[in-house]
Amino acid sequence: MNKIKLKELGIKTIQGIKDSKYGDDVMPAWIADMNLEIAPCIKTGLINMVENSICGYPQTPYDLNLHKIFKHYVKEHFDWKISSENVIFLKDVVQGICRSIYSFTNKGDSVLIQPPVYQPFHSLVNDTGRHLLYNPLIRTENGYQIDFEDFEKKAKSAKLFIFCNPQNPTGRVFSLKELIRLTDICVANKLIVVSDEIHADLVLSRCPHIPLASIGKDIARQTVTLMSASKAYNIAGISLAFGHLESAELKNLFASQAEAIYGNQSILALEAVRIALTEGGEWLKNTLGILRKNRLILQKHVEQNWNHVKYLPGEGTYLAWLDCRNVPTTKSLPKQLLSQSKIAVTEGDAFGAEGEGFIRLNFARNTNEFLTMLEKMDKVLRHG
Repeated sequence: MNKIKLKELGIKTIQGIKDSKYGDDVMPAWIADMNLEIAPCIKTGLINMVENSICGYPQTPYDLNLHKIFKHYVKEHFDWKISSENVIFLKDVVQGICRSIYSFTNKGDSVLIQPPVYQPFHSLVNDTGRHLLYNPLIRTENGYQIDFEDFEKKAKSAKLFIFCNPQNPTGRVFSLKELIRLTDICVANKLIVVSDEIHADLVLSRCPHIPLASIGKDIARQTVTLMSASKAYNIAGISLAFGHLESAELKNLFASQAEAIYGNQSILALEAVRIALTEGGEWLKNTLGILRKNRLILQKHVEQNWNHVKYLPGEGTYLAWLDCRNVPTTKSLPKQLLSQSKIAVTEGDAFGAEGEGFIRLNFARNTNEFLTMLEKMDKVLRHG
């Protein structure tokens, strides 16, 4: 049998969704996937495995001590002391959120989220037959804030709260004061929390990322923390996430279905994540420098050139949440940017009704490319 050649199928090469969704002439800034080279140590490690035909069935993450590596990593990076016995492994963070919904709630139960927020928070709740409760973040001149009075009211009837910190799409990294007030309400109402902290390593300001479960023993017992190397180390397509559950009761509920239904981890994913957490520190440090520079460039460019656009830089992530409600063509803006500027962005209403008139822009690319992107966007946004 002849080998199937990609060019015979009209395919130049296998691409990720970031680059394949739109044409080659479009600069992708829509999905939360960096447009940067992965760390050389990760690349070398994966090449070595493939060259040595190490693509068979993997050992378990526990055999490879990934739970202990994770324990060391969060202590070093976030000053969070955990037991490696409380670490579990998942395909990705979204799987962890979905599994939590099934494990801790029943159909018809209320699940609390804080829009504008990552689209799967909305769809997973709806798709599983649960009821969405909204505690919208409040946009102020100093950035997005939690409406604590409304949160306290909603917490009384919610069965589960899905939290996002650092927050997608606004980039907020919540302070210790905010987290303490939030956890006090959750503990008082015995509200189980799923804390999506996938962007934890991507803090661009001086404020630290503080894992919600690190605030105190009470909140730790009712929190599922979800983290992954996928965003910070640019390996989103290599699926592996960490979960942390301190409560024996929550662990038993979470493990109520056979593990086989969730699938095993890829041997390449296990190695990529191991290398990222043990050898990728210098690459991450350099990457954060690029992101900080790009965020500042964007802030100045908006102030000087896009009169009808407002940008409140968040403390973290490589995602810019741009308020374009005063742009005359705001309703068609994403389409205009795609057709005229050849830039693909995410429409704000994908994150909830609170995002109408906004766009989310990914600025994780080398600075020269980013400057070119802004020049292209000027065709639509410059001076309104």
